[in-house]
Amino acid sequence: MKKAAVLAICGLFLGGCSSVVNTPTTDAYPYRAMNDDCSCELFTTADPKVPVRYEFSASYRVDKSIITEIKVVVHNGSSDTLDMSLGSIRVASRNVQYRYNNKYVPVTIAAVPPHEERTLTLVGSGMGEESADPWLHIAGERLVLTIRGLRLRAKELATQTVQFVPSNPRLTEKR
Repeated sequence: MKKAAVLAICGLFLGGCSSVVNTPTTDAYPYRAMNDDCSCELFTTADPKVPVRYEFSASYRVDKSIITEIKVVVHNGSSDTLDMSLGSIRVASRNVQYRYNNKYVPVTIAAVPPHEERTLTLVGSGMGEESADPWLHIAGERLVLTIRGLRLRAKELATQTVQFVPSNPRLTEKR
């Protein structure tokens, strides 16, 4: 909990960027968020009109295919409940054919009570892409995550879009 508080505070002072993300397993590699002059592993942004803040991070593993995990932490800093029941989220991948690639699906969290946070975790793997070298799908990969339809006081919040590019350990090992 203490580490999360430090990360949240650092995220506020670093202009939306942080490079400290715990990956789920030792063989997981981070995606870097490429937004607002930021190239970071933890991207923080906020709605321009209401006190709602978002933290975006993603990682991937390579097995017989690419397995991606995206986390979106939604912080409701208002005194009203954040309604997510009409919200939808889309992940568009350039190289990996996920099951719902480039399609909006409902957000699975109904609401965020006042002054609380909820974490939305998306996990997906490429379909029908088992190849001799699944690392080929990482070269040139880009994910674009879009979340929309969240409401506070019956008003829709601004759509949030984050672009992710994977860190490729095969490129850094050869340098």
